[in-house]
Amino acid sequence: MAGDKPGPEQEVSDEELLRVLALAYKPALGTTEIADRVDLSRQAIDRRMKQLEEIRLVESGKFGSTRAWWLTDDGRRQVSDSELNDPSSQ
Repeated sequence: MAGDKPGPEQEVSDEELLRVLALAYKPALGTTEIADRVDLSRQAIDRRMKQLEEIRLVESGKFGSTRAWWLTDDGRRQVSDSELNDPSSQ
């Protein structure tokens, strides 16, 4: 499970985190779900997602004890733009 290993976190780009949300079959994902998909700790994902929320690429809401994250319109545009500008994703 993500975060169970000691040592430095791997590098995951903002675009990759946004893409995880964009490609999810659900409209929102919990912190743990995102962490599992990119193999980072929940703490690292929470920190990164809050940064993305500050620049309005994602929004979040608390549902019981779970925080869920979803893309804003700006976040969707960012994913679309990065897909268009990255020939390896086509």
